[in-house]
Amino acid sequence: MVAETPETRTTSVTAPAIDRNATILWMLLAVFGVGTVEYLVAGVLQDISGDVDVSVATGGLLITVYAVTVMIGGPLLTIATVRVPRTPLIAAAMTVFIAGNIGTALAPNFATLVVFRIITALPHATFFALCLVLATSLGEPEFQGRAIARVSLGLNLATVLGVPLGTLIGTELGWRWEFALVALFQTAVTIGLITVTRRVPSHSGGSITSELSVFTKAPVLWALGLTALSQAALFVVFTYITPLLHDHAGFSTGTVTVLLFVFGLGSVAGNQLGGYFADKSIDRTLYFALGARGGTRPAGAAG
Repeated sequence: MVAETPETRTTSVTAPAIDRNATILWMLLAVFGVGTVEYLVAGVLQDISGDVDVSVATGGLLITVYAVTVMIGGPLLTIATVRVPRTPLIAAAMTVFIAGNIGTALAPNFATLVVFRIITALPHATFFALCLVLATSLGEPEFQGRAIARVSLGLNLATVLGVPLGTLIGTELGWRWEFALVALFQTAVTIGLITVTRRVPSHSGGSITSELSVFTKAPVLWALGLTALSQAALFVVFTYITPLLHDHAGFSTGTVTVLLFVFGLGSVAGNQLGGYFADKSIDRTLYFALGARGGTRPAGAAG
């Protein structure tokens, strides 16, 4: 479930001045940058841990604190900014995100790294929710699943391109360059995103009380719980995937990069298929997707 933003009650936008494809493309690129930073630590976990003199297990907390911040701070920040106009909200969220990445690149020790990972994670959920709601407002209701899939493709590309490329850059230039380059990339993308989204009409959101009231509804709580369990199953593995493949499975650094790329290809294909079939029947698509994910666990455990 995505928390509501000022655009939650927006109807389809038909103004000819709005280029829907360009708007979705800029959102996809922005989500790609945000998603890459979320996953980036997994690809260079050993390098970061060695540089700041902590164990790999302790270094993994950089992913944990990011996820916890998104989980707790994201909904609260989204509700708190429900009446903030779209363009200033995008600018503010991405400014915090970019500053967090610059701080991460310059952090002298592990404690400072943790602080800047928290700062980077704060706007994550709010920005992603804003993009998804805006995407659904740009097209007809029967194509909303595909619109969401196109924006969410940025997260999939983060795994198929962002993390492997980041791992390669980290290996060649050092892990700090990864975060510095993401900050530069996101600065350029934010300028483009603000340019196209400022033409889209903005609509007022409800009160904070009405926004909080959704958490009293059973379907919303079920959706939250299901999403949490599903994502936990993924991130428990993904957090330590590089040391698992490198140290325990015996794959070389180059092969690990290829395997991360293959993992990302699967997520890209699944995202696009999910968006298409969700427009046909969201219930059947959900049952199939969760069943497929659950079916892979026994095979993984057996290996």
